[in-house]
Amino acid sequence: MKEIIKNLKIDEKIIVVVRKYFLSLFKDIFITLFILTFSFVSLYFIMQIKNNTVFLNTALVAFWFCLVFAIFWGVRTFFIWTFDSLVVTNYRIFDITQTSIFNKNVTEINLRDIKSISFTKNGIIKTVFNFGDLKIETENAETNLEINNIKDPFDIQQLINERKEKLIQDEGQKGKFDNLSEEELIGLAYKLKEKIGSDRLNDILKS
Repeated sequence: MKEIIKNLKIDEKIIVVVRKYFLSLFKDIFITLFILTFSFVSLYFIMQIKNNTVFLNTALVAFWFCLVFAIFWGVRTFFIWTFDSLVVTNYRIFDITQTSIFNKNVTEINLRDIKSISFTKNGIIKTVFNFGDLKIETENAETNLEINNIKDPFDIQQLINERKEKLIQDEGQKGKFDNLSEEELIGLAYKLKEKIGSDRLNDILKS
């Protein structure tokens, strides 16, 4: 995320950051809680053993191993969830795929290059809790994106389409002025001066 913020254009801003819906992490959360629960329940029974010192020491080592593993797995899950995200700006989309703590892939596409956006919600869980998969197709098939398990995929689809349309409209407006001749621009400046006043026009030009 820091790299993206650092490399934003002057007039570029982040519109939304989308992460996986927390229910999609159920398996990892379950593994963490199960190991933690199993470790402490086992510790209770282990502490009841007084006579076998070797077994007690071995069991305590196993307990600490399970505890450390559960904490590591929980931290890993939270880390990947935090950094695995879809970032939408007013110009581009960044798909940050965090597969592990030390492995990350970032794909960037321009909004104007988007060909189509679709989403799917398969199964009763995804339908009831309104999360699913978003697919973004571009003119270059090699840079197509598929973002899984995001909340409100329809809203994200509409948001991206709206930002794309706005970008195209803004670029069209800029293109109109680029095609004007010097005389036409001067004439436009005089019209603005008559409409808003010379002082206001000077303030705009200075800003």
